[in-house]
Formats: sequence, structure tokens, C-alpha cells
Amino acid sequence: MEHDLTGLLENPKIHLRLEHIKLYLRQLLEGTAYLHASHVMHRDMKASNLLLNNAGRLYIADFGLARSFNPDEKKDMTKCVVTRWYRPPELLLGERKYTTAIDMWGIGCIFAEMLVGKPVFQGNSDLNQIDQVMRICGSPTTASWPGWRDLPDCNQVVEFATYARHVREEFARFGEDAADLLDQLLQLDPKRRPDAATALKHRIFFTAPFPARPEDMPKFEHSHEFDRRKIRHQQRAQQQQQQALPPQAPSHHQSTQQHHQQQQRQSGQHQSQYSSPPNRRDSSRYVRREEPYGTATNGANNGRAPPVARNDGGWESNAAGPYRGGDARRGNAGYANAGNRNSTAAPRSGYHPYPRGNNGASGGAGGRGGHGHPPHNTNSNNGNRNDGGWR
Repeated sequence: MEHDLTGLLENPKIHLRLEHIKLYLRQLLEGTAYLHASHVMHRDMKASNLLLNNAGRLYIADFGLARSFNPDEKKDMTKCVVTRWYRPPELLLGERKYTTAIDMWGIGCIFAEMLVGKPVFQGNSDLNQIDQVMRICGSPTTASWPGWRDLPDCNQVVEFATYARHVREEFARFGEDAADLLDQLLQLDPKRRPDAATALKHRIFFTAPFPARPEDMPKFEHSHEFDRRKIRHQQRAQQQQQQALPPQAPSHHQSTQQHHQQQQRQSGQHQSQYSSPPNRRDSSRYVRREEPYGTATNGANNGRAPPVARNDGGWESNAAGPYRGGDARRGNAGYANAGNRNSTAAPRSGYHPYPRGNNGASGGAGGRGGHGHPPHNTNSNNGNRNDGGWR
């Protein structure tokens, strides 16, 4: 089977409509009527013992506590039957000569569970279960349940709390017909409960919304009580592990960050401490010279006149510098003592690379073919020899 009713109701992805509930309830009553007509009491009627398939069929299962009976004879039977949440009040008070009415109480609990989505009476002991039942079904009286004081276990309770009956009011939100049928099935007096065959004639099955047809039932995902219980145990174990873990101390990064935030709050600054990098150098020391010669405020030619070109294509300095050979420094545009006389290129402003054949730094030995440099002490009459050397 794809499902049992408990697993189906506990699945949060599945929501049964009233027409689906009516279909399952009618099949449950039909199966129970057949059992009782065959003189068999199930004695463990609960939602987890009802199996369902995706064809819309309901099956009554788990006959481990079932027993045949003779309606003409009333024999003592064990009271330790029926799961507590579905156990009728007569068994809770020690009745041993019970009838098929105990199954009908279980059907009433199942019907209410299908409407609400969870068991209605969830007691943790027999006395607590009685109290749960009486809170909705009312406290027993001689008018509502004649002879209840004569039950074997009734003398164990000195006095029951007094509750008014309000079954109809509790389930009125599901419709008048549903509330009326539940009011009949959840009677404290077992003699006032209808049998299965009589319950099948209730008007709830003949009013809209009508019970769905089995072939019209939706296909639900597989849902079983065991699987839902396993999930609950895993969730409970995870919660216990989380509660048992000691609180984690904040990391060094978190502590430092909290300290910075606290300082920022105290100083009234809301910007991050590292919003802008610090200025680690004096930018005034690094000036890019873009001005032409004679106008630059920083550089070797500060305040000097620019060099002039000679007739032979070299360059000649008009001002004497601190270096030999007339301001022949590395980085200037070439001078009378260091220029390549075959070169006709004009100096560029502020930037002086050293390509071959162009002007270079003075102080080197004379090269051939314009690749070397003359000595510092050479005069302006030096020229380029025919073989490319220096004279």
C-alpha cells in the first residue's frame, strides 16, 4: 500500500478535502459494518491501521487484537485493548463486558482526526486521557451515562472535574452534518452510539459536497507513519544536539570587528577604519616634468636657456653647467661635447631615452658610427670622421 492514514495526515504536502474525507469515512464504515455483521470486533481501530492506495481504496488492517464475539452472550474480555488515544471511556474506567461500540468510538476519533489533521485526544496516561475526553465530551452524569459509577476502575478517582459537553461547537466549523455525526459517535454512553450500518445512513453522505469517487481521488506521494516517525526522531535528535553544544566563543576576527565597531560608535564615526589607504609617501618629491626647457620648475635645466642646434646637426649648450663639457648630464638632450653630429633629431621635452645613434650621456669613450660618446674635455670643433669615430 502506498499510504496509511496517519502518514497521509502528517504529510504537510497533502491536504484532504471534505469530499475525500467522506469517501474514506464511508469505506471505513462499510468495512466495519461487514466485520460486525460477521461477529468480529477489531478492538484496535486507529488511523495507522487504515491502509490506502492511490486508487482511492481504504483497507482495514492489523487484526492482532481482533476477536469474535457472540451477541447473545456477554463474557468478560481484557480491557487492555485499543490504543490509548482511540480508547473509549468505558475501557478507561475498566469495563470488561464491552460491545462493538468500542470500534465506533474509534471511528469517531478517526473522523475527527481527518477533519482536524491530528488526533483529538492525546492523553499521556489513562487518567489524563479521561480528562482530555471530558473536556470536549463533558463530564459523565447519571443522565448522560447511567451506571458509570459501577464501572470497576471508577472508585480509583475520588472526583472528576466538571466539564460541559460541546462537541457540536468544537466541530461546527466543518459543517452541521459533520458536527452532528461526531456528536453521535463520541457519546460517553456506549449504548447511545450508532452502529456502523446506522451511521452509513447519516445525511452527511447525501449532501454536498458528496463523497468523491475512488477514480477521482488525487495521486498522493507515499506516506507512512514509520517514515514520519523517523523524521520526527531525527529532528528531535538534532534539536537535542544543538541544545547540548556549548555556546561558541566569538573568533578573533569577530572580536576585532566588534571592537572597531564599538570604537566607531563611541567616536561617532560610522565609516570603516580602512575605507581609504594611508598616504605613505610625499607626492611632492615625484613631479613629472612636462614643461619645455627654460620653463620647468624642477629638473637639470632650471632657469637655463634651451640648447641650440649647430650647423652640423648636433646640439650646443649656451650656458655653462656644473659638469665638464658644458652641462653634459645624463638625461639632457645632448650638447656640443656629447652629441652625435650625424643626428638631426630635435630634443624632446622632459624625457630623453638612449637609442642608438641619438644623443647620450657624456663621459664615455668615443665610439664609432655614432654609437659611443666623446670624452668630457673635447671641444666644439670635434667632428665625425669618415670611419664613424671621433676625432
